[in-house]
Amino acid sequence: MKRFVDVKPKNKNQEKLINSILTNVLTFIIGESGCGKTYVTCGMAAKLLNEDRISQIVLTRPQIEVGNQTCGFLPGTYREKLLPYITPMLDALGDFLGHSYVDKLIKEEIIQILPIGLIRGHSIKNSFIMADEGQSLSYLELKTLLTRIDVGSRLVIASDTKQCDLNNNAKDLKEVLKKLADLRDEIGLIHFTIEDCCRAGIVKKILERL
Repeated sequence: MKRFVDVKPKNKNQEKLINSILTNVLTFIIGESGCGKTYVTCGMAAKLLNEDRISQIVLTRPQIEVGNQTCGFLPGTYREKLLPYITPMLDALGDFLGHSYVDKLIKEEIIQILPIGLIRGHSIKNSFIMADEGQSLSYLELKTLLTRIDVGSRLVIASDTKQCDLNNNAKDLKEVLKKLADLRDEIGLIHFTIEDCCRAGIVKKILERL
């Protein structure tokens, strides 16, 4: 049964993120763990889908593990291979739309699971595109992703530049942002800090020390 829980900001930067998603075609988020980057973005994707302002949600992220370690070969279709990586996004969508309804939307391909490696050639219309772990995307992957946006779509790229798995300190993401600097009036850029962390109190203390 369809249900919807509206997204409610817990701090000023989450409120800025919501406003950016509503007003910009493209939004970049940079911030620490536990600040609600993915959660709020998924909440807005659910909201826009619930209000029929988009026709589908597209989820993607780099297929790279923490510290560039590998889990080895994953069986199944390309969607099934990506599933372990995008579970946090699906869990968040489930909180807003209901987990059984999210499963239904995946079967109907209203929620699309699309690996970065297969995104080239797609022209994505009337969709909310959510890319997580943007700090671990290469320059080419970022360029390919950014040029998929078509009529009626929004793209949000969430990243934590302090947890890059490419061992290059998120250099490619920073280079892309530098080259797009003159488009800041058309692109949202939201910076979260440790003070925005919404997880258990000890997480904020850990972030301050690490």
